[in-house]
Amino acid sequence: MEKSQPALVLIVEDEMLIALDLEMQIEMFGYRLTRYASSYDTALAVATETLPDIALIDGNLADGPTGVRIAEMLDERGVYCIAVSANPEIFAECECIGTFLNKPYEVGQLKAALRQAEAAVASRRTGQGGEA
Repeated sequence: MEKSQPALVLIVEDEMLIALDLEMQIEMFGYRLTRYASSYDTALAVATETLPDIALIDGNLADGPTGVRIAEMLDERGVYCIAVSANPEIFAECECIGTFLNKPYEVGQLKAALRQAEAAVASRRTGQGGEA
């Protein structure tokens, strides 16, 4: 993520209305959106095509409770993962989640989580010798 470029965000959500609401909020906060993923295979394809900086991940998706697998796969690629779920127990054992948002969440909580994620991504890149 270049300093002049807003963070690139991937939404992993199988409920279209929730995904559209997240998209609207993400764009309102000034972030860029890759596209949606509603399953593990789609998330893998999107991450391979355009690696996001941040991912918002639901726990239960179209292909079952694959949110943790997706978070682990994205974390291995350096993506900051935010879990967005009404079932926090799904992510209880997942060490790769940077932030957890419990559904339903307040808009301010989402904004704070995205800012925290953006700062963490910049810090990782700076720590690896890149520019923030």
